[in-house]
Amino acid sequence: MFLSKVTFLILAQRGWQSISGIITLVIISTYLTPDEQGWYYAFISIAAFYSVFEMGLASAVLQVSAHFFSGLSWGKRGRLTGNAPLVFESFLKESVKAYLKLAIVFSLVVLPFGAYVFSAKESIDSATFWLFPWIFVVIGTALSMLTLPFLAIVEGSGEIKEVYLVRIVYGICGSIVCWVTIFSGGYLWAAGMMPIMGFLISAIWLSIWKPSLLPSILTAQESHFDWRSQVWTLQWRVGVSWISIFLMSQLATPILFYFRDPVVAGQIGLTLTIAHMIGILSQSWITRDVPLMSLAVARKDWIALDDIFIKNLRNMIIVFLLCGTIFSLIYAFLTDSAYINRILPFWQTFALLLFVLLYQISAALSTYLRCFRKEPLMYPYIIGAILVVIGSLWAGINYSSSGIVLVMLAAQGLIVFPASVFIWKKCKQSWIK
Repeated sequence: MFLSKVTFLILAQRGWQSISGIITLVIISTYLTPDEQGWYYAFISIAAFYSVFEMGLASAVLQVSAHFFSGLSWGKRGRLTGNAPLVFESFLKESVKAYLKLAIVFSLVVLPFGAYVFSAKESIDSATFWLFPWIFVVIGTALSMLTLPFLAIVEGSGEIKEVYLVRIVYGICGSIVCWVTIFSGGYLWAAGMMPIMGFLISAIWLSIWKPSLLPSILTAQESHFDWRSQVWTLQWRVGVSWISIFLMSQLATPILFYFRDPVVAGQIGLTLTIAHMIGILSQSWITRDVPLMSLAVARKDWIALDDIFIKNLRNMIIVFLLCGTIFSLIYAFLTDSAYINRILPFWQTFALLLFVLLYQISAALSTYLRCFRKEPLMYPYIIGAILVVIGSLWAGINYSSSGIVLVMLAAQGLIVFPASVFIWKKCKQSWIK
């Protein structure tokens, strides 16, 4: 069956991200100047540095919970029932503690870093026009980080529908609040509305549908779960990979904002947002079955594992190509429109779409291997990140957006993607016996 209930909810969430994203793009292009658009996407890009501090922990937590939830079930009010619930509760407590520490470190580092970048580009007499909104964005992002372990563990336990319903609700609420804020003239404040709503909606969900979960965390004994051996061995590798992926895909906007001007930063920020929206939508077919693939690995059901993955990878690529084609036709239709000046020229846009497609395929291969609780693609990601960081700094200073786009595509197409395919095949042959 091409569309299951889980797939439908995931697509609904991703579909809303795409639809609301398009509406946001139109609103930004209509109500903000090119300079203001650059400020907005610079805020978003630097706030996204939370990925560096989070280090892919949510992915590791999801994988581990999928393994450890075997023999357990959710009872009324979010109580855990079945075999060894104390171990799982201890695991959840350790996850929440880890995210609390990461959120604090994120705030202490990113707040002054962003202030440094933005102070170099002040276009208003007083820094207060960006300083207080920036504090709001950082606090909102830090608070939203605290919800990630709950969502990851519940999703890893197999309650994918519940998690995606939560995400749909806060996606809708966050988008509406963001639009209203832009209409009201607070475009920089709007950058923090989505994480704030994510925190609030998730908190409401936990208090109503899982009210017993938080008390169980507070009373859980940490000794029941060995974080270092069960999570950290996987997480540090996943974390390095996530940091590398972030550096490869998210540095362009702040680099151009700092070394060039907000206008070109806004163009590449908007174009990357569109490309990543298509990538996120197409990735739904891989995301929906991560718990099933992890369970197949735990049972050593290699036929089921490959059937699930290959089918979903094919669907992911088809959806990406279809959406990419539709966007290209829309681009051609809007060639004479004023909106077209808000994104990059066509060849740069096409190159970024190709970059994201190759990145999504590599990420899918990484997800497959991560179901074995291993992260062998860390090394090509590191090499790619180093090349992109060095190349983007040089290209951003000397060639603006065109140079950065070529650097990103070359690193992904010539290094990361072929290396990922090669390592995936080798690991698959070695691990599946």
